[in-house]
Amino acid sequence: MSEERLLDHAEWRIFRLFLVDLEDEELSRVSQQLQCEIKNRRDCETDFTQLFFTSLQAADLETARQTIRAERLARVEHGRKLRASRLVTSQKRRTSVGRNKNVVRRPDKPTVLP
Repeated sequence: MSEERLLDHAEWRIFRLFLVDLEDEELSRVSQQLQCEIKNRRDCETDFTQLFFTSLQAADLETARQTIRAERLARVEHGRKLRASRLVTSQKRRTSVGRNKNVVRRPDKPTVLP
């Protein structure tokens, strides 16, 4: 997939003319700034959530915070319900095993002991 370029040849020529007038120190600073921007852009593109959050206004960031908090609370509640369900199932198994102490289960047929 080719990237769309926003600057045309004339604008790149202006940029080169800008660079020609810079002192060596300034050119080094511009180069360092470019490297930082490239790294930041790469980091931002690899982390979708960062890219998404940087596009939001402050009020939207607050809404996102509240939404994430609500999701965490829902997961905690779901975990509690799941643990409670497993506990009830486990207790039912123990109770049913206790009632059938005299039953020996074999794959071919059940047998009741005297």
